[in-house]
Amino acid sequence: SVTLTAPDLTEENQTAEFVATLENTSVFPAAAVRGRLSVQNGLTGSSVQKNLRASVAGKATRPIHFRVEDAEVGKLFATVTDFRTQDLFGLMSWPVEHVAAAELLVPPPDVPAEVRMLEALETTGESVRYSENERGTDVSELFDIRDYEPGDDIRAIHWKLSAKQDAPILREFSQPLNYSVILLVELAAASADALQACVTYASALSKGLGGRRCRRG
Repeated sequence: SVTLTAPDLTEENQTAEFVATLENTSVFPAAAVRGRLSVQNGLTGSSVQKNLRASVAGKATRPIHFRVEDAEVGKLFATVTDFRTQDLFGLMSWPVEHVAAAELLVPPPDVPAEVRMLEALETTGESVRYSENERGTDVSELFDIRDYEPGDDIRAIHWKLSAKQDAPILREFSQPLNYSVILLVELAAASADALQACVTYASALSKGLGGRRCRRG
């Protein structure tokens, strides 16, 4: 049998290493073991094929290291297929119904990105959570009322209450806590460099948005 392992991730343009460990549970040695290692990048679609050839003593294991140079951004899916054993002279071959697989992530590089978000003038009132301490712009939820002060937006005046109080009263709106920002990454047919650049900048924007949310929260 064979097991395939890999680290969780590696950096772009570095060497991605997979280890196929052959195990022979028989007391007889496996004179020749053959197989094929296929590594495919799920983002770019590029693939690398490597042959697996080794012998394993009886009741023993043997690790075989495979290296993929200049790893591209994306998730690498590796499988060992066409696994078979042969006699010493290669005259007879016995297929082994066994497939091993492993995954390795090559994350995009860090690209500095500063995200500046403008406050929405109003929302559709779909929030279910509001800040108890921070005023906002969700006109569907009232935060507080207070006396009007010069410079306040006259659109926020509570006219009915102002008429009763005989003085302008201002409505303060609530701050929703579940604004959603969705990044859609277009991964249509394109060159590997274009796909990697698209993912890199989407990742930078995502990190920028996450950092902003943490500072505000």
